[in-house]
Amino acid sequence: MWTYESALRRAGIPYLTVQGKGFYQREEITDLIQLLRFLDNNTDELALAAVLRSPLGGISDNALLALRCAPRAGEDENPDRLHRRKLRRALRLRREIQFIDEDDQVALDRAATFLDSLVARRNRYGIAELLRYAVSASEFMTVIAANFDGAQRVANVEKLFRLAEQFEKSGHLIRDFVHFVEEFEAGEGQMDESANVVRLMTIHQAKGLEFPVVIIPDLHRDPKRGETSFIIDRHKGMTVRIPDGRGLTVRGALFNELRQRNRWREEFESMRLLYVAATRAKDRLIFSGAVEQKELKNLTKTGREQWLAWIWQALELDEHAQSGMLNFDNVQIQATVDRERLGLWSSSPSAPIVTREETQTMDLARPFAELFPLMGQVPPEPGQVLRRFSVTQLINFQRCARQYFFDRMLKAPGKEERAVWNDAEAPEPPANLTATLKGAVIHRFCETFREGDDAETRLRTSFKDILAQRQAELAGRAFEIEPEQAVRDLMPLAQNYLASEVFTRVSHASRQTENSQSKIRNPQSEPNPKPAIRARSLE
Repeated sequence: MWTYESALRRAGIPYLTVQGKGFYQREEITDLIQLLRFLDNNTDELALAAVLRSPLGGISDNALLALRCAPRAGEDENPDRLHRRKLRRALRLRREIQFIDEDDQVALDRAATFLDSLVARRNRYGIAELLRYAVSASEFMTVIAANFDGAQRVANVEKLFRLAEQFEKSGHLIRDFVHFVEEFEAGEGQMDESANVVRLMTIHQAKGLEFPVVIIPDLHRDPKRGETSFIIDRHKGMTVRIPDGRGLTVRGALFNELRQRNRWREEFESMRLLYVAATRAKDRLIFSGAVEQKELKNLTKTGREQWLAWIWQALELDEHAQSGMLNFDNVQIQATVDRERLGLWSSSPSAPIVTREETQTMDLARPFAELFPLMGQVPPEPGQVLRRFSVTQLINFQRCARQYFFDRMLKAPGKEERAVWNDAEAPEPPANLTATLKGAVIHRFCETFREGDDAETRLRTSFKDILAQRQAELAGRAFEIEPEQAVRDLMPLAQNYLASEVFTRVSHASRQTENSQSKIRNPQSEPNPKPAIRARSLE
């Protein structure tokens, strides 16, 4: 989301990024956790280095390197090998170490006093009191609050304080609290919900929420698909690519069949995500996408899983579509096609016209480097050949080198991905209902239920409709579903909707529409197939 953050920052628009990463991974939380690691174990070099480099210590990279490797006063400035001095001992000898300027010496004096005071208090203070003292005795809160998202960072630190207060009641040690926070999977600290800011979040994070205005960008983005060497299906087993002896692999009929089924499932999930995103808006919904001019024609024909193509076809637009207002069943849609940004410079009146007299001849006798100076090799800048590692990466490597190799080098599935896989392999409910199928049935129920309808009858009808439409997604297992048990499992969800404020608002809006002699057409009963096709494309 950094692209949108940068654009909003340049425009001076306040925003809040709902972070997808865990609470523990936030920079301000990591800094305080490293401080607790050091207080628990004074010989933890990486934790001490992280504290010194963080706003708690404020030490520069040069000073940190000098503490570790620079010679002491009176020693040879160009030794055969670098020193490997313990940082804790180096802090006591800081005035005797070379290559540390005066500003860093002042910062080191302050950091040494700060750490000594914390070490003296660690056995007499609680965890929350230690953290609050560390923040108040340093400029930590001032530094993090000065960031553009300072309010969110401060809220996260306050949340850490509350966690520490709740945890220390159990009488555990500092290291136990560190492990607890690392496994803590909750979200970030909450800001003021009434804050007038733009909220950046994923579709999954927006589930269950509503906003006056919702913008869904990047409709042109294609789904990421990687070639896999094997496919596992719960009902048909496992199939793999077979080496052909020439450095390539071949696929069998079963592999192609299972891959197609996976693509159908992914397409259905993509449609469901688009529906969830579009239904978050209360007053205005804005779609945004960009393609090249030559791709406009393909949008009307393509069957690829691209949201922009689905919406383009649902609105019945063609390659020559112009900006204007579209009317669909008492709904007005403003379509804006900005062709100036599609690369149509030839049709622009301001496009430069190059005449034959303005062209220049090329002397082919000149050296290639002079004819094409930009084609030469760009020399690397000093320092770019070095690979930089964050403190977190070094800590993870020290903790387990093999795990670091799996995570960073092999990109092996992480904890969350393995959890999803394990859930997929877990036994299903008696009705054999997947979460995706449940959501589709309840969505259809909410769309079609009207006041006076019998809830169970409408739910059973919705279930049959979705089951008939999702044969591709349910290939090989559709007949294993028990309809009566499925309806019983789904009935509590339907009753929750009927008892919700959302249903009350929908019913009120329907009555107002009927009073104004406007008929709301039900796409399930509409004889004209076009609205049904449109709803299916946008669902």
